[in-house]
Amino acid sequence: MVGAFVGAVLLCELGLAITGLYPPRPRAWPGDREDRPMRNFEADPLVGWRMVPETEFVVDGEGGRVSFRADAKGRRIAPADAVSRPEPPSHTIVLAGDSFFWGAGVQYGDSLTALLEARYPRARVVNLAQPGFGVDQIMLAVEEYGRALRPDLVVVGIYPMDCLRSQTAFREDLGFNKPTFHLTTNGLARLTIADRPGAVGRLLEERSRIYGLWRRAQRYVGSRYGVGSWWELNAALLERLRAGVVQAGSAILFVHVPLQGWRPFVGLQRFCEDRAAPLVDPVALHPVRPAGLYYEPHGHFTAAGHRYLENEIAARIAALGLLR
Repeated sequence: MVGAFVGAVLLCELGLAITGLYPPRPRAWPGDREDRPMRNFEADPLVGWRMVPETEFVVDGEGGRVSFRADAKGRRIAPADAVSRPEPPSHTIVLAGDSFFWGAGVQYGDSLTALLEARYPRARVVNLAQPGFGVDQIMLAVEEYGRALRPDLVVVGIYPMDCLRSQTAFREDLGFNKPTFHLTTNGLARLTIADRPGAVGRLLEERSRIYGLWRRAQRYVGSRYGVGSWWELNAALLERLRAGVVQAGSAILFVHVPLQGWRPFVGLQRFCEDRAAPLVDPVALHPVRPAGLYYEPHGHFTAAGHRYLENEIAARIAALGLLR
């Protein structure tokens, strides 16, 4: 019986290999890779990476030639010739997220940060977002850098792919290692070199298409229905983030940053519903995607996309009675 089962598995592997379906997508584990030098970004031991502090550079990409400027802590800020804001601020807003909140593809003046600054002229808006961040890094950015600012409000943008990024210890396209966690009986724990899989685990990760199919199924079920081990890790990261912000006396607002397919993110919806955490969910607000929000075919938000999201965030802030 065991032999028949093994034979069936091997036949399935062979069939998938012949058809080219479900190639393995092995995760990186702590200690697998070394950081690669980057011109505009550098390693950050607490969150993975950040913009090189006190630099300015131009990216020629989906939004044309877009300028970026970093402050002394590697956070994106306004151009040097921008009009200074009044001090001291009456409120502090912290943004946390990935490249969508960072403002990839748009000039600073068109970014979510600048739009919130314009709407709340007496507020200080600090953007902790960095390109490629996963849920784990978003959580750590708020813990390590955000809570010390004693913000009135923390706005957390979650793009569904951020949940996939929390499963690996290395960001291939950027070339940096990142903190990674796993769930234990005692809760979240930081992955270390000692947690790397043995020979059998490596073989499954790197060679098995059936295992790759199983991993994809976990991701699909987790994202669409908010169940399973894939989602449980991300939910634990989000809960640690939420609880830490609330315990520090700040308000928190989650934002679903949709995929271009404009699909519901049921896992995030249920997470927020179960904890009575406020959520801005564009897909729930507008079942048909408004035109012009994304660079086509698979890009970031356009300037119109940032305006759309800022309007929805501001409406939710007003409904909650925040920043009065």
